[in-house]
Amino acid sequence: MNNNFNILLIDNIKETLPFLQDLRYHQNNINIHTAATTEEGLNIMFRDTIDLIITDIDIPLINGFELIEFLPKNEKTKKIPFLFFTTNNNLKDELKAYEMGAMDYIQKTISSEILVIKLNRHINMIKKEKNQLSSLLKLQETIIKQFRTATIGEIVTSHIIKWKESLDIILLTNSSLRFKTATNQFTVDSFEKKLSKIDDHIYTTSSNIKYINNFFVCEEKKSNLMLDIVIQKALHVLKPLIDFQKVEIITHYKVHKEINKYTNDILQILIYIIKNSLTAFEKKDIFNPKITITVKEESNAQIIIVHDNIIIEEKETILTFELYTLKILLDRNNGTIDIKNTEAGTYFYIKI
Repeated sequence: MNNNFNILLIDNIKETLPFLQDLRYHQNNINIHTAATTEEGLNIMFRDTIDLIITDIDIPLINGFELIEFLPKNEKTKKIPFLFFTTNNNLKDELKAYEMGAMDYIQKTISSEILVIKLNRHINMIKKEKNQLSSLLKLQETIIKQFRTATIGEIVTSHIIKWKESLDIILLTNSSLRFKTATNQFTVDSFEKKLSKIDDHIYTTSSNIKYINNFFVCEEKKSNLMLDIVIQKALHVLKPLIDFQKVEIITHYKVHKEINKYTNDILQILIYIIKNSLTAFEKKDIFNPKITITVKEESNAQIIIVHDNIIIEEKETILTFELYTLKILLDRNNGTIDIKNTEAGTYFYIKI
């Protein structure tokens, strides 16, 4: 793991660099990248991982303020902390810098000793925040794994009956074939029909196991997906429960566009929400249970609406922990969730 702390200094005055060299005597593993123009600075940002930007305001072509205004527009640069190191002794510029989110506004007239103290403080703060973020991400990953394991356990339980049913049919068919073979009662046509029946059950069982096995995979990269296909996968995984409870499923796909997301995250979110309704149906013994799933486009985002016909008085609230886990999964996909209880049932609005 690379623990170097990378500082990017953007300044066209060469005399500025020695001010920062003293940092290396106080902080280990500091790399200082230098750029005389904004264009050079951007090239370094896109090429390397930068932990802190120190920039002057008076830079040729594109000034420091214009550079900082660009940072939030790019995925790689939008979270890089920055501060200004300048000769501008202008209150208006200083206020603007802080309004833009600058960590500091340092005059170049500052002594090297004070500069080192200030920068050390900022660097330590950034390192601390990065460590806290890393710990939080590890915790969230653990929560997701636990949530996925709990969900998959419930799903496997619901599939066991179907798997046993398929195995029983395969065994009975196999026994029938053996008997007819021993008594010389079978024809080629009946033999092929029996084999086809076995193949169908093997394929169905194998397909279900494959879906569940893939559910454990935590994807490292996003991929292009169609929401209607992911929804069908979720319904397939939950099919034994849906069939057993005789739940009517209605789908409306008003948009057919690929989106770039973590497929298993979206699948898990859908499985949990649909299963939440199935569990409520079972507990409350709802007459004519129904789930409607709609996909539509709104403000350049795709919206999944899951609606069940359980009225608010009969619906139990989703646990805070489970909502938090769903939020983690949605955050990874730049999505949100909103839940509304109405007299017509509960609506889950998933925006991704």
